[in-house]
Amino acid sequence: MMKNKTLMAIFILAMMTPFTSWAQTTINFDDDTKWTAGSAALSSYAVDHVYTDGDFSATGGPALRNGTAAQDGFAGALGTYSWRLQNITSVDWRITIATGGVSTFEMKIRRWDGSPSPDFNLEYSINGGTDWTFVAVINNTSLNNSSDWVTFNGTINSSVNNILIRLVANGSTERIMIDDFIWSPDNSGTPLVATPLFTPAGGNYYAAQSVSISTTTPEATIYYTSDGSDPDNTSTEYTVPVNVSTNTTLK
Repeated sequence: MMKNKTLMAIFILAMMTPFTSWAQTTINFDDDTKWTAGSAALSSYAVDHVYTDGDFSATGGPALRNGTAAQDGFAGALGTYSWRLQNITSVDWRITIATGGVSTFEMKIRRWDGSPSPDFNLEYSINGGTDWTFVAVINNTSLNNSSDWVTFNGTINSSVNNILIRLVANGSTERIMIDDFIWSPDNSGTPLVATPLFTPAGGNYYAAQSVSISTTTPEATIYYTSDGSDPDNTSTEYTVPVNVSTNTTLK
């Protein structure tokens, strides 16, 4: 007697969904080993103190390394240290992001006190300082007429190396402190992942199948669904072959 075999269909749809996550980098200025004193002690104003952390560096001023002691009712640093820019007209303090470009950035700023008003421009340059793009003015109004910390944001969306971000005095000004600089690398060119390969391919089968999914893109993470819905980065992460024993759509 011949037994009937059940025909099973596997439907395959390979998808490349653009949900790439871009890591942020936070610089809090709290690591003693990453500070380098310039022509004076770090607790004194100078134009050549440096804080370096990987692709990030900050220098210029005149500026100094500020501690946590409260001033005008608020902490002088959010962790252990911050930068304090001097209250003179020649201040030009700069951050350099050496590689990877910058999509967005933010930093926390507070004033020493409100008399006189701080008066700095926050700006960036993608051509080595030849041209500067205005982001925000730092004064009593933008600081909410308070000496508490305020977050200032900027959008650059450039992949060039050595992007500059600066705070430059516009004239007579009060001191300001800077802490917790955060930036995201440029994401204007979304990386592509090679089309996933399913083995065996979609088709009709008379027995259960163990379906492997792979891609030639190194270190890519694969997510999949088996209910016909479109996968995203909350779907099941592929780690082992998928066992299929009924009509199934794999995406």
